[in-house]
Amino acid sequence: MAQQDSRIRIKRSTTTTTEPSVPSSSDHTDGTWTATDLYIGELFLNTADDRLWVRTANGVKEIPVGGGDIKSKTVTLSSAQILDSYSTPIEAVAAVTGKKIQVISALCDYTYLTSPYATYTNLILIAETASTGQLRIDISGTSSRIGSFTSEGANDNIVTGDALMLAADSGNPTGGLGSMVINILYRLV
Repeated sequence: MAQQDSRIRIKRSTTTTTEPSVPSSSDHTDGTWTATDLYIGELFLNTADDRLWVRTANGVKEIPVGGGDIKSKTVTLSSAQILDSYSTPIEAVAAVTGKKIQVISALCDYTYLTSPYATYTNLILIAETASTGQLRIDISGTSSRIGSFTSEGANDNIVTGDALMLAADSGNPTGGLGSMVINILYRLV
């Protein structure tokens, strides 16, 4: 079959989670092709998700954009969110279809106000459907401070197929007044 370079172009989507596909036939005029099907050498850009792909002889491959797969996220937590964080965990990093989230580092800038958090004073980073946290930091204390989350075990800093959530680890803190800014550096794998 002759090469169809005249059809090769950058395809785009503005719909989140839309990804390119490999067509079931080699002829784009036979009526079986979808809007996401690609010829070998064709590019597909999802502008809503900031993701780019190319089709090769071996299938569709994602091309890292915007500094590669290393990203950062800042989450600000109010006292009310912290006090309810076991019952209502806060999304720190949204799940990305087909990717794992590997936390490189997580820092907490805690601003103490008038009373310390009590009883359940470990804030954790946890996969949305997990039962135990991957990283943890103690949020008790009577002064403002900056600290790092620490790992709960070997390779536990990888979240597979889920969003990464912030939560108290065993129950809602029973008191406390202070805010936090959490800075997360992570890699999509």
